[in-house]
Amino acid sequence: MAEVYVGRRVDSNGRFGPLVAVKRMLPHHAKDPAIVRMFLNEARVTAQIHHPNVVRIDELGQVNGEPFIAMELLEGRTWADLRTRAAEFARRMPVNIALKILHDACGGLDAAHNARDDADRPLSLVHRDFTPENIHVGVAGDVKVIDFGIAKTVSWGSGTEPGTLKGKFFYMSPEMILAKNVDHRADIFAAGVMLYEQLCGRRPFTASSVDEVLKKIAAGSPPPPSSYDPAIPHALEEIAQKALARDPADRFQTLTNLIHALESIDGAIQMATTEEVGAYVASLYPETTDERRLNIRRARAADPSVP
Repeated sequence: MAEVYVGRRVDSNGRFGPLVAVKRMLPHHAKDPAIVRMFLNEARVTAQIHHPNVVRIDELGQVNGEPFIAMELLEGRTWADLRTRAAEFARRMPVNIALKILHDACGGLDAAHNARDDADRPLSLVHRDFTPENIHVGVAGDVKVIDFGIAKTVSWGSGTEPGTLKGKFFYMSPEMILAKNVDHRADIFAAGVMLYEQLCGRRPFTASSVDEVLKKIAAGSPPPPSSYDPAIPHALEEIAQKALARDPADRFQTLTNLIHALESIDGAIQMATTEEVGAYVASLYPETTDERRLNIRRARAADPSVP
């Protein structure tokens, strides 16, 4: 849909602002109203959320009819990238690292669930695509929820057409698949899927076809995590199963409740610190060899605002 550049704001007096990421829609997509609507939805929804665990939007603009979003520059990778990279080394991400990432991401999305518009009306936001691909983890250990392109709010609706499946289907809640009323508790279900994946090394609902997966999600009742690994702490298993309840009324009712449950876990597994998360990201993607980090370093070296 878009390509992303490193840039800087230059004001009318020639003063430079901080480095930002500039997301520019590809020209051929700028002619598609549905894609433009999704692109604009991402900016205007995210701009209403002010939280350290949500990516910051600086500006929404247009050049020659092509929209762009200037946003906070993030250096790191998505949670999905980190898991894939770890698997390439025949390893699974340490549970304490994953718990910290999920904890912080839930904090950002909880702020989004409680966000209000410029008229101080509740947005009643549902992300609908809360997945490892949309959780960014920085080299300093900062965790950010990104990509609100298909989020739904009471003020603006959603960035996609009604009647279509939104999000990545492995993380969809039963009510989304069954076309029932969807609220913020669908995102809590997605958080449960991510926790289950980490504990078991597999998704809670699997099958040989998309249709079969969707049927299993709609039916609910995934196998308990301990059926795959009896060593999984009972407290973590209970949290995953509660978040994955088929009926939204049986889940955690807010992400704050889920966060408190994660924080209250006793025993051998303790959440990693922010610094430990950052060190883990940097170990998988060293600045000396990772092309994306090298690109940011080159951009800083060529920065005209630095004498």
